[in-house]
Amino acid sequence: MDGPEAWPNACGAKLTGEQGITPCVYGDPESTTTIALAGDSHALQWLPALRAVAEAERWRVTTYTLGGCPFIDMENMAAWKEWPAPRCVDWNHRLLKELTTVVKPDLLLVGNAFFHPNGMMPPEPTDKSNMVLADALGTTWQRLTAVGIPVGVLRDNPQLDRIAPECVLTNRRKLTRCATARADAFRVGSSAAHKLAATRTPNVHLVDLTDAVCPGDPCPAVIGEVLVFRDNNHLTGTYVMTLAPRLRTALTRILA
Repeated sequence: MDGPEAWPNACGAKLTGEQGITPCVYGDPESTTTIALAGDSHALQWLPALRAVAEAERWRVTTYTLGGCPFIDMENMAAWKEWPAPRCVDWNHRLLKELTTVVKPDLLLVGNAFFHPNGMMPPEPTDKSNMVLADALGTTWQRLTAVGIPVGVLRDNPQLDRIAPECVLTNRRKLTRCATARADAFRVGSSAAHKLAATRTPNVHLVDLTDAVCPGDPCPAVIGEVLVFRDNNHLTGTYVMTLAPRLRTALTRILA
């Protein structure tokens, strides 16, 4: 339950039902600086820290997130189910138009879990699937940078090989049993594709806080008596809040 602060509110889109591109707004609604956040739950998980930064900097933050739907202009994807749903494809098409012609934020932050092209098995990332995903992400981001909108990529976090709360609950005196080897934790997810796409796309900035999520080897489930993961791949809102100073530094540098 320790997730983004938007969850308890009736704000944010769903994969089912009809809903227009209506953002959730945080920070200073009258600010002349607007930061937009787009993507799936791996983008939304950063909202607690982003809200804190926005309040400190007096920025306006608008979020356009859809669970299970990465912000990417590629239709033939799959993850643990057959994705994207038609709702996701339509959402991305409309969101691209909204961001590039109406909103035009001062910075667009994006993030997403790993999605592989249909037919590329296994579902875990491979060199080929990372390359295809990176190409599609870069193409999408170029649609924004082409109209003068810089893009900040929230590099996908490493993942554990077990459910953190359950493991910690039963191993309170031996938390190392809940850790995952660093190489394995970084092998899954979109981390590699994000880094590849960001480093070769002009006006795209990699916001890499992964060393604060996994500061050593192995990657822990608990840091400083704070649970890092609320499952095996989403960060807790409490731990994300501890990273607000690092996020603030990264974003102010991009906007300078």
